[in-house]
Amino acid sequence: MRLNLRQLLVVALLAALLFVGGSEVAVAEIAPFYYERMQKSAPEALAIDVIAVDKSVKKTDEGSFISLTVQARVRQVERSASGVKVGDVITIAYGVADYTAPRPGMGEPPVLQKGQYLMAYLQKEKEEKGARYELAAHGRSFVTPSMTAPGPTPPRPK
Repeated sequence: MRLNLRQLLVVALLAALLFVGGSEVAVAEIAPFYYERMQKSAPEALAIDVIAVDKSVKKTDEGSFISLTVQARVRQVERSASGVKVGDVITIAYGVADYTAPRPGMGEPPVLQKGQYLMAYLQKEKEEKGARYELAAHGRSFVTPSMTAPGPTPPRPK
C-alpha cells in the first residue's frame, strides 16, 4: 500500500514527537479520518465471509509477527476495480506485528477468524497472479458492518 506524502509526514511527525518526548507510555495512532480516506479510496470494498485462515507466527526480540493467508467468500460488492463478483472466493495475504513495546503509527489489522463476517477494504497485489489481495486501509482494512460509513448495508446471513 502506498502512502501519500501527507500521510507519511503525519506518521513521521508523530514518531519524532514521541522520540523527542522520551515518553515510553505515550503511543499515537493516525487520526481516524486518514483511515476513512484510505477506505474510500480502496479499489476493492467487499463484504466477506471468512472461510479459512492459515497463519504462522515468527518470534523476534521485539515481539512477534503473524503472517496470515485468508480465504473469503464475497457476499456483496460495494466496488471492485479487479472485477470481483458476489460468490467469488478470494485470497487475502497480510501480516500483523505484535510488539512487546507499543509503537506509534498506523494500527495493526485484526487477526481474522473463520466464520467472521466483515467489510474488507483491499487492493489487488501487483506481482501476484490470480485473485490475491492485500490491505488498503492498514488497521482499518477490516470492519464489522455496523462500523462502516453510511451506505449500503451488506445482507445478513440466512
